[in-house]
Amino acid sequence: MHYSEYLQDPQGYIKAMTGTDPDLAAHLMILTKAGQVLTGLPIATGPPIAVVFGPVPAADYWQSICADVANAPQEIVKQPMYTILNLCQVLAYRRDRLILSKAEGGQWGLRHLPSQFYPLIEAALEAYCEASSVKLARYTDEELSDFAARLLAQIELM
Repeated sequence: MHYSEYLQDPQGYIKAMTGTDPDLAAHLMILTKAGQVLTGLPIATGPPIAVVFGPVPAADYWQSICADVANAPQEIVKQPMYTILNLCQVLAYRRDRLILSKAEGGQWGLRHLPSQFYPLIEAALEAYCEASSVKLARYTDEELSDFAARLLAQIELM
């Protein structure tokens, strides 16, 4: 869940989280790898991220990103852009231990996955950059679910 979901229904968000956030390890990993300390404020600059946050264990990060794509064959038809790029991110971590943004995950997919997937990944990247899923609408639920199943098999979650 994300902050925007919290804003829509704070009590529902808290109830749904049941005291845990499976995305937390992934968020903290991204923070420690790519975050920036706030600067240019009228107050003093904060301490370095590594001083405030400890390292994220690789196993916790892996569990977090796997949880994010565990239902990919169903989720991909609801949120194709998000799911396609997340699957590429997770596979990049699985194969190469790379921690990538969604866009970087898609670019990684274009370099490392079979060419039959390029049009779908390119459409997801375009949707991500332009905030428009028009080009993804041409794919059937079966094509999307097949992509998800094939990547999950490579990630070894199926």
